[in-house]
Amino acid sequence: MERLRWVALVLFLLVYGWCVLLPAASASTGGFAGYYTSAWILARYPDELARVYEDAWFVERLEETGIEGVYDIFFIHPPTMTLLLLPLTAFPPATARVIWTGVNLALLVGGLLLLARALRLSWQWGLWLTPFALLYTPVIENFRYGQGYLLLFCLICLLLWAHLTGRRTAAGLVLGQMLLLKTAALWLWPLFLLSKQWRLLVVALLVAGGAVGALLPLFGLEPWQRYALLLPQLGTLSQRYVTAYQTVTSLLGHLFIYDEQWNPTPVIHLPLLARLLTLAVQFGTLFFSWRWARLEESRHEVRVLTLALFLSLVVANGPLGEQHHYAMVLPALLIALWWARHHRVAGPGWAWLLLSALLLGAPLPFKALQLQAGLWALLAYPRVYGAFLLWGWVGWQVTKSQKSKVQKT
Repeated sequence: MERLRWVALVLFLLVYGWCVLLPAASASTGGFAGYYTSAWILARYPDELARVYEDAWFVERLEETGIEGVYDIFFIHPPTMTLLLLPLTAFPPATARVIWTGVNLALLVGGLLLLARALRLSWQWGLWLTPFALLYTPVIENFRYGQGYLLLFCLICLLLWAHLTGRRTAAGLVLGQMLLLKTAALWLWPLFLLSKQWRLLVVALLVAGGAVGALLPLFGLEPWQRYALLLPQLGTLSQRYVTAYQTVTSLLGHLFIYDEQWNPTPVIHLPLLARLLTLAVQFGTLFFSWRWARLEESRHEVRVLTLALFLSLVVANGPLGEQHHYAMVLPALLIALWWARHHRVAGPGWAWLLLSALLLGAPLPFKALQLQAGLWALLAYPRVYGAFLLWGWVGWQVTKSQKSKVQKT
């Protein structure tokens, strides 16, 4: 039986490689084009790095790299993101894309192995989860567009392992590195702050601040000044309201904020209501996450659940979050499935969790034009609903475990 399982795993990987990885490795898409071009600019035009935020200039450099038929911009990313593919600029774009696809696969498997060790399971558990993870649509999207969120997935798994094994300094190092690469996991910072994870946060700030200072001779000050000026736009951009962005901000903005270009058919134009509801949801979930959190609990499994609770809304409560961002929620989903199996959760609990998994990971047509207008847009945010279902399920399990502990004592 064990041999058959290994044969099945190898066959699955071969089919997946043929159907997903090979097309991804040879594709020319946005995502990878932006990463590669920004690193290429750092390698060849370091004195002009601040101009990566000028869209027209960036597109000209993209064409100069030899990438054809693709439009991409640097958008509002920290200057340090230009380091992501810097080693790959030694290769032409096509070769670099092949290498990056292989690196992404290694990051996914490496993250699963780290997660297995964080849960005190054998490394084989991580391998057996690989097919499930590879079929998770946000993971497929990362391969398809050459995105960088499998690196963040791996870093999150490393953060979980470090935190759960008592290595708070190492966890802070990882959190600081994540901040340098992307601002995508900012939701974790207030949760760690409210949970009084002082050492973790201090180390993370020192790592991020120290890296920025150390890189000033390479980057200069101007790119950081440009970035600081653009950063507030993450809270004002009207394009946040298109259904490609699977966040609470996008959902409520799509329903209640009119914009001639980006959202011409809301239910009604009530921008103040949209903003108040968004803040209410974000602060409400922040409050309950803090109240339910048990990071100092002696039981390892409850601390695991608490970290899954924090991760569940890391994308949905962010300012921007596309489908591929939800690779960062995969560790929380896997932890929930582990808990459900380990604690023999009853049928209704399994139904709740599986619905969350389907909404988070199934290939759903939420960008369809039919779902853009009026109340139909309520059907266009499955990833948001899946994330909140997962958050509610994990919170329920944390509170149940706490009640059972009280009853035993």
